[in-house]
Amino acid sequence: MQVRHLSYQAAREKYAPFNQIMDADLKSRNAIAELCLDATGRYHRAYVIVQNKAEGSAPLSIFYLAERIVDKMRRLIRRDETFSQQQQK
Repeated sequence: MQVRHLSYQAAREKYAPFNQIMDADLKSRNAIAELCLDATGRYHRAYVIVQNKAEGSAPLSIFYLAERIVDKMRRLIRRDETFSQQQQK
């Protein structure tokens, strides 16, 4: 993940000291979460490399990405449980 409209140096200057999300990229975060779930659902490993220059803080970007993945997993589980309950009726 890296902001496309900024050069590496411009992103570094804008985001330093890299301790907060400056430009949340929810669209990319969502897409990456989907790719991770798709890969792991097919029993493949999923790796994500994030730079501080992506949103402003790599650790926070990873935290929010993980949160998004867990949220999507919970929705899938609820959907499957609802489907199972409907099939039992």
